[in-house]
Amino acid sequence: MRDEFIDRLCRDYPFLRCGSVGKSLCSRELRALQLGPSEKSVLFAAAFHGMEWLTSLLVLVFTKRISEAFYNNSALY
Repeated sequence: MRDEFIDRLCRDYPFLRCGSVGKSLCSRELRALQLGPSEKSVLFAAAFHGMEWLTSLLVLVFTKRISEAFYNNSALY
C-alpha cells in the first residue's frame, strides 16, 4: 500500500524525484522522495521502528499536500 502510494505520487507529480537510499536489515527498500533542488534541504524521516506506521503515513500525506500546492501554485493551507 505504501509503495503504491509513493509510486502514484511520483506519477502524478513529475517534479518529485523518487529513489532509494538502500535497504533495511530486513531487505526492504528504503524509499526517498525529493521535492525541489537540494541546495537548502529539509529532511522528513519516518518509520524508524518496526511496527511504526503512523509517522510514515503523516509524512506521505504531508508530501502529497505540499506537491498539490506546488502543482496548483496555491497555498498549503
